[in-house]
Amino acid sequence: MILLDTANAEFTSHVYAQDMLIKYLASNPAIQPTAVYGVKGKLILLQDFTTDTKLLRDAVAKFKPPTPDHIPTVEAAATPFGYSGSFHSLPRESVSA
Repeated sequence: MILLDTANAEFTSHVYAQDMLIKYLASNPAIQPTAVYGVKGKLILLQDFTTDTKLLRDAVAKFKPPTPDHIPTVEAAATPFGYSGSFHSLPRESVSA
């Protein structure tokens, strides 16, 4: 059983794990019957037990974790720092005298 838990994992960790799982399933490994579940506030069956790795991969790929509401901009999501760029490129009202 595969559990995609968005309730108890950080957004970036979940996205990374989901990407690695998709790549693994794309390699068509020989697997036991496997089901995919997701958690978005409640437990959701995404794919019932199967050995078809394409069905499993598609179920994992279609599951979209909720975007974090604490990341204000795309730039902030792409960098570990709150702001990218130089001090001089900050908006005027952000610069304290």
